[in-house]
Amino acid sequence: MDIDVINSIKDTLGKAKDTVVSKSSEIVEITKLKYSIADTEGDISKLMRAIGEKVYESYKSGTEPDESINGFCAEISEKYAEIDEKRAKLSELKKEVVCKSCGKSVDKDADFCPKCGEKLD
Repeated sequence: MDIDVINSIKDTLGKAKDTVVSKSSEIVEITKLKYSIADTEGDISKLMRAIGEKVYESYKSGTEPDESINGFCAEISEKYAEIDEKRAKLSELKKEVVCKSCGKSVDKDADFCPKCGEKLD
């Protein structure tokens, strides 16, 4: 076999390996972000449940809910901000943009959102 053919095959295999490694890393990062978003959503659910318990305790005792509810609400707002950041990173990794009108992830090369028809920037 000609040495140029062998070198060409080696180059092609090397490039394929690099592509596989790169894509694998992207998939791992995307999966981590998805799990992290799900965990944060679980945290929000727990905080919402805690708020509900506080409100019900106040209702049962005939008193106004205490200030701890404000802390829970602030923490929930922080969690939603974390989710927004993680979704932005996820969209970037997936080469997508998020429609400002409906929130759907759309391919970055699209001109319009396929869900709501909004023109994308």
